[in-house]
Amino acid sequence: MSGVQALRRAGRGGAALLATLAGLLHTASFAPVEAWWLEIAALAALAFAARDATPRRAALLGWLFGSAWLASGLWWIFISLHRFGAMPAPLAALAVALLGSGLGLYYAAALALWARWRGPCESRTPVAMAAGFAACWLLAELARGTLLTGFPWIAGGYAHTSGPLAAWAPWIGVYGIGALAAWFAGVLGVAHWRRTRLAGLAALGPLAALLVGLLLPHEFTRDTGRLLVSLLQPNVAQDLKFDGGHIEEGLRWHMQTLARARGTLVLAPESSIPLPLAELGSTLVQALRVPFAVGDRAAL
Repeated sequence: MSGVQALRRAGRGGAALLATLAGLLHTASFAPVEAWWLEIAALAALAFAARDATPRRAALLGWLFGSAWLASGLWWIFISLHRFGAMPAPLAALAVALLGSGLGLYYAAALALWARWRGPCESRTPVAMAAGFAACWLLAELARGTLLTGFPWIAGGYAHTSGPLAAWAPWIGVYGIGALAAWFAGVLGVAHWRRTRLAGLAALGPLAALLVGLLLPHEFTRDTGRLLVSLLQPNVAQDLKFDGGHIEEGLRWHMQTLARARGTLVLAPESSIPLPLAELGSTLVQALRVPFAVGDRAAL
């Protein structure tokens, strides 16, 4: 192997390692850490790693990033499968890894598309390259959230529930915020890679978007008076939630608690009753509705 080939191989290995570590860093930007800036830093590292990659190589880097991010971000599925589903730990870990690697294919396609559209690194301006990176990232996020019923867990925009991009949430939603973050990240990756005056000018767009977001009005509601709310908490252990005997006990608890609740609006957790309404039968459904049949009270 020649010295040039060895350097190229070492550079490719470094880019793969950078993409994988950036994916893990991306996970750390979400709750409970909530370090919004890590999300942008991770995407910037990915853009930098794929700066001169071929479409095939860029696809590998995008897949490594997405797999590391989603497998580590979906760690809770291991608990559901192993602790409550009694699946052996190695199989549960493998299932989470396979889910993460499957979802990572969306980001493999996004990076391959970006590399193909971008062409040689000198063929596009930094402004266009950053915008192209954001567009391809947005397509991947939308595809993951909608295709095959969708699996939008920890979409990139959710890292920005705090921080300067949060002001955009009422206007462009989680996917719009994710695209803005990717635009910032693309500029950072390009600016580090292309040390030109144009790379500096490319940052003006995201900075202007940030400024506009801070100036946008945030009030979308108006005060119409007090609303008394009752919150239900069945507090059922996960290993009992779907047990047949406990479901019957839970239904009785719900009927009694709904009847006693004083709130104008009564809220229960998701899957508080772990059966579809069609399986409850009309008698039980009507019993659950009795406390709210008259007046302006409602239960959710």
